[in-house]
Amino acid sequence: MLDYLAAQMKAKAPAAYAGDAEFIKAVDGIAASVDAFAKAALAGDAAAIKAAQGGLKKPYAMAFVKFG
Repeated sequence: MLDYLAAQMKAKAPAAYAGDAEFIKAVDGIAASVDAFAKAALAGDAAAIKAAQGGLKKPYAMAFVKFG
């Protein structure tokens, strides 16, 4: 779900955000956290899954606070 959200944020960003380096970094942060979680899940590493799960909220929350 967060992967879809990050893709939609990037694809449908308002013109003011589309070229904003901070916005792009925020969206890429969401995508990176989702990717880390997916890799951990595919590896079946419980400790890595737990760590990656803990890393999902912060990038999304920071993007939401900054860009709504």
